[in-house]
Amino acid sequence: MISAIRQTVTVQSAGSIEVRSPKLRAGATAEVIVLIEEADGQPVVSPIEALDALQASLQLTPAAAAEWAAAAKAEREAFGQRS
Repeated sequence: MISAIRQTVTVQSAGSIEVRSPKLRAGATAEVIVLIEEADGQPVVSPIEALDALQASLQLTPAAAAEWAAAAKAEREAFGQRS
C-alpha cells in the first residue's frame, strides 16, 4: 500500500531537504517528488506535469487501472444511494 506525506519545507544549504515523520521507517523505500515554488509563489512544475510524473511512477497496468476505475464507480454509486 502506498501512503503519502505532504510537508512544506525550506531547502537547506547545498540544496538538501529533510523530511521527518513517524510514518517513515528506517530502511523503508520511499519515492520523493519535489515541487519547488518560484519567488512569485507559482510552482516550477505545473500541476498537470506533477500528476503525469506521479502516474508514470505508479506504473499502473491496464488491468490495475480498470480495477481502480470499477472500484471508484462502485464507490460513487454507493455514495449516491445514501441520499
